[in-house]
Amino acid sequence: MVDNVNLTRGDRAEDKNPEKIIGNAHVDEDGNIIVEKGKWVK
Repeated sequence: MVDNVNLTRGDRAEDKNPEKIIGNAHVDEDGNIIVEKGKWVK
């Protein structure tokens, strides 16, 4: 069993860049993200 809790180090959040994430997404003419519904979703 492995304990992944490190109580000697403080928590820190990493900065996220939404522009980089959206840069790879398919968008339409209005700038809306085009998504596909997964085949496993009812």
